[in-house]
Amino acid sequence: MKQCPVLHIKKSYLMLILVIIGMFYQVGSPSILASASVVDAQETTTWIAMEQNYTDAVFSDVAFLNATHGWVVGKWTEGVSGNGIIMHTADAGETWQTQLKNGTEQRYYRIDIISEDSIWVAAWGVLYHSSDCGITWEKNVIVDGQNLMVFVKFIDEYTGWTATNNTLFKTIDGGENWITIAGWTFDDVPRNMHFSSDTEIFATGFRGIYHSVDGADTWTQVYDYGGWTLSMLDDGAGWAVGDGRLMHTSDGTDWTQLPIPGRTPFLGFTLPYLTDILFIEENGWIVAGEIPIMHTPDGGSTWYAQSVPSHINRRMMALDFLNSTYGWAVGADGAILKTTRGTDLGSRLWNGMTDPLFLTIVGAFAAVVVIVSGGFIHRRRKRRATLVRSTDKVENTSVELE
Repeated sequence: MKQCPVLHIKKSYLMLILVIIGMFYQVGSPSILASASVVDAQETTTWIAMEQNYTDAVFSDVAFLNATHGWVVGKWTEGVSGNGIIMHTADAGETWQTQLKNGTEQRYYRIDIISEDSIWVAAWGVLYHSSDCGITWEKNVIVDGQNLMVFVKFIDEYTGWTATNNTLFKTIDGGENWITIAGWTFDDVPRNMHFSSDTEIFATGFRGIYHSVDGADTWTQVYDYGGWTLSMLDDGAGWAVGDGRLMHTSDGTDWTQLPIPGRTPFLGFTLPYLTDILFIEENGWIVAGEIPIMHTPDGGSTWYAQSVPSHINRRMMALDFLNSTYGWAVGADGAILKTTRGTDLGSRLWNGMTDPLFLTIVGAFAAVVVIVSGGFIHRRRKRRATLVRSTDKVENTSVELE
């Protein structure tokens, strides 16, 4: 029996609709299914939460020296000022000891570990330094007043940098003295620095990305947009993030903005609040607000939402990895997360409206429109032909009767 053309069109239409639904289900719904299937037992998630006493803390940085020794810094309770805390673990996060805690007078923001004995922490107007694994701390006054030192970075025991109020400082004597870098001439404060070598350095501020080839003495702005932090690889490839920006370069010079991974291919009504990014070869991670932890296994071509405990629903602030599988992330609500499965994929995210899967879906939808339109045109033509035949038949009958 010959199949009706219209029925064939309807079947094709239904098949394509099912394909489109399947594609959306593959990318969008797994984010929901993954969170729904993750029971409260943390063992089922890629990241697990470590217990500590300050559940209202907002941790702004984390750094690990090795698999067992690490530090977190931030505020022990929420508030606009002060409440600084530094905590240390010597057993891979199983237990945490408070090494330094303040009231409203101080906030600890960033940390840099040179060795187990030498640790630096950026705070308001000062840097804190420990030479005995955090048992005691010495205050290094950099500027007067409550100006936040936004980062601290040392490349050895003697040479380091910090910054505040659009001013970059350097020491060459282990922090005894700090000098202003005259070559930093921008109306911007460097929030993060990456040393590709002793002489080649990249920095990011809120108003741009900057490059130095002479050990941070002079700088060139290489991009007009900046953010919180950046991560560079040895081949010159790099990434940077801001609240609502993901930026990339393949050579360290030419930077472009990339679509931000999300649960839909469209821009949301709120910023995703990307805060920190780290790459180890092709593996990369982003911590943020909307999606706590994202991972790419292929240099940013595809991104996945890694699973976290169900109570992690606020902004993550910083991350650190010892290798591609062993990492840490910290943030609001006292979150200290650990993973030994850092390359787990999780739920596939959309890479904006340029995502190949999105373009495939758009193409499939266009095909449905063409098929439906073709079917409509076919039916109209068929009805018109039937009407013409009926009219001709009536006219012929009338002629015969006459």
